[in-house]
Amino acid sequence: GEAFRRQYVDQAHLLPGCYEAKGSVVARSTAMQRTVQSCQGFLRGFCGAARAAAGFTTSYTAAADGKDSVGGGGNGHGNGHGDDAAAIRILVETGEHSLLPNFGFIRSKCPALMDQYSKMMRTSAAIARDDAAVKPVINALAASLPMLRSPRTPFQSMSIRAFDHFKCHSAHRLPTASGTEGMLLPLKAWASSHFYRYYERSHGLMTSFVLGSVLSRMRRVAIDRDVSAPKICLYSGHDTTIMPLLLSLGVVDPETAGDAGAWPPYSAHIRVELLQKLEPNMMREEDEEREVKVGEEFAVRVVYNGNVVVPGGTVSTNTGAASLSGFERHLKSLVEAYHGGDGDLSTACESTSASLQNPFQDAR
Repeated sequence: GEAFRRQYVDQAHLLPGCYEAKGSVVARSTAMQRTVQSCQGFLRGFCGAARAAAGFTTSYTAAADGKDSVGGGGNGHGNGHGDDAAAIRILVETGEHSLLPNFGFIRSKCPALMDQYSKMMRTSAAIARDDAAVKPVINALAASLPMLRSPRTPFQSMSIRAFDHFKCHSAHRLPTASGTEGMLLPLKAWASSHFYRYYERSHGLMTSFVLGSVLSRMRRVAIDRDVSAPKICLYSGHDTTIMPLLLSLGVVDPETAGDAGAWPPYSAHIRVELLQKLEPNMMREEDEEREVKVGEEFAVRVVYNGNVVVPGGTVSTNTGAASLSGFERHLKSLVEAYHGGDGDLSTACESTSASLQNPFQDAR
């Protein structure tokens, strides 16, 4: 948060002070306490210690209408000043209002993705080989970790539990049980291969909701010239939120995505920036022609953990960015490639299964 404040407030002057302009920032989080707290921590760092000490409030509320909210109120989480008009409310996603891809989102938002995942688990020879390779590791760890001994827990769920355990200890530089040093690498290799095999087939549909939200906000600025549009939109999710986005935005190559090194590190983040050329070439054009020109006047740049990447692989400026119109075409192609039709999300998400089960959380 502090690094972002230095870049976007102190250096680029994109935002005023610390959100003195109401509506400058909107924030969303998945419905996990840890992701809400990550969002709060980021915003406190971005806001600055002085503003936080003066009564900066971050409250959060369940997403009843699927819309982002800015302002005080809610249930008063944070420092208790729920009525502070300058507060930033973190909208916590629920059910059909979810945008961020993760397995909890799949069941209610796009059940067709669960159909696909279940089919892959039943039929993929590669998944079976991955499971067989990591099974000796899980069996060995069961001696030290009682959570891996339950006969009722499916193997994939135990493997994820073990991976979660070791990557969390590693992220916070904590020791693990004696004799388990070095176990993170085989578990990470299994998880990377397992998840990226699935995301390779499904990422275009999984990310369409949140990327569609990003694009609509960009269009408010570029096409509609909406001065009330937020300057920064913050989305707080998981490593399994980052991963399909890495594929959709062209950050990682599907051919090598399963490598253990491709798993997002702790605190991984993606920035999607809307850039404007210094010399706009359109002002008083007819609407249709104006929109075409605006698509070239504005550009989109993607930055992953400090490294600039090019969405869709089409560069139109020397900043490592793609044109806004090119970015929009790229996002549309993601859904069309999955659905094979006109990119209708509601149709693409329809399920043919009568019984849907969250592949990991339900099994826990």
